[in-house]
Amino acid sequence: MSAASTSYVDIEALHDAVGRRLAALTSNEAAWVSAGSAAGIMVAVAACIAGDDPARAAALPRATERRPVAVWRGHLEGELAGADAEHPNGYLNSIAAGGGTVRVIDDVRDLEATDAAAVWFPGMYPHVDEDGLLRSLIGAARTVGVRVIVDAADQVPPRSRLWSYTTELGADLAIFSGGKGIGGPTSSGLVVGSSSLVAACRTNSGTEHGVGRTAKVGREELMGLLTAVEELSGRDEDAEYQARLDVVRGWAHTLIGLGLLLSEDPRGHCGQRVPRLIARLPTGGRECRDGIITALWERSPRVAVLPAPDASIALSPQLVESPDAPGVVDALAEEWARHRESCAECD
Repeated sequence: MSAASTSYVDIEALHDAVGRRLAALTSNEAAWVSAGSAAGIMVAVAACIAGDDPARAAALPRATERRPVAVWRGHLEGELAGADAEHPNGYLNSIAAGGGTVRVIDDVRDLEATDAAAVWFPGMYPHVDEDGLLRSLIGAARTVGVRVIVDAADQVPPRSRLWSYTTELGADLAIFSGGKGIGGPTSSGLVVGSSSLVAACRTNSGTEHGVGRTAKVGREELMGLLTAVEELSGRDEDAEYQARLDVVRGWAHTLIGLGLLLSEDPRGHCGQRVPRLIARLPTGGRECRDGIITALWERSPRVAVLPAPDASIALSPQLVESPDAPGVVDALAEEWARHRESCAECD
C-alpha cells in the first residue's frame, strides 16, 4: 500500500488488472474492489437496477429509477453481535442508497409475484439454516430472473466462502469485508461473481458519477486487498484454527475454579470458523454481564469482549496477538472477582 501510494497509474486499468487477479485467486468469473462491504451492497443494488447503462446509473438513486429489493423478514432484525438482543439491520440503508426499496418476503414463493431487481441475503446469522434457505431463494429467484446478492462481510474464515456462495450455491454476487478475516485494508471490500454484474458494478461506482462516486477506491486499497487475498490463499487454515483453539483452552484452564460456567464454541459470533470461549455467569443476569464487559472496556489497556446469550461473555482469539492472550483472561478473572465481591446476586 505504501508503494502504491507513490505510484501514479491509470486507476481504471489498475481496477481491471486487480479484478482479474482476484477473480483467479477466488475461482470466480469476475471480482471488484469496493470501499468496504456496505459500499459494495450499495453499488451491487445499483448494478442490479441500472446494469451497465451509464445514463441509468447516473439517474440513481432518484425515485423514478428505484426498484424493490427483496429481503427475508428474518433479516430485518438480527443478533448482529452474537448476543441475546435483537437490533434493527442498519445495512438496509445501503440498499436505499443504491436506489432500492425494501420489499419484505416470508417465503421463496413470494418472489414469483414481485418485480424485485434483486434479493439481498446477509450471510451473517449463525442461527439460520443459511445454506438451505439460500439454495431455495436462489432457485426461486432464477425462475423469475431476480438476481441474488449475498452479503458475506464477516464470513471468512473459511476462505472457501470466497467462491462457495457463487460457484457452488449459485448466487450472482457475494460481498466480503476486505478487513476482518481476509486481513486487508479496513476501508476495502471484495465483490465476486457474475462477470456481467461485476462490470455493472464498475459502471455504478467511482470513477463514474453514479451512486458509488462517493465510495471511490484508491490504488492503496486495490493493492492492499490484492496482497491480503494472495496471502490468505497460502495460509494453513487448519493450523490457524488449532492455534486459536489452543488459546481458547489456555483461557479455560486459567478460569477453572473461579465459578464461571465455561464452554467452547467452534464458531465465531457470525458463524465464522473461529473458536471462542464462552464464560457464563452462574447467577445474575444480563445487567451483571454487561457491567463486567464495561469494566473490561474501561481498563487500561482496554479489553474488548462480546456479550453472548444466557448472560455469557465471549472471548475470541481472532484479533489477539499471542503475547496479549494471557492479559485478556487475567483481566476477566480480576473483573469477575471484583464484581462478585460487590454483587449480592452473584456472590
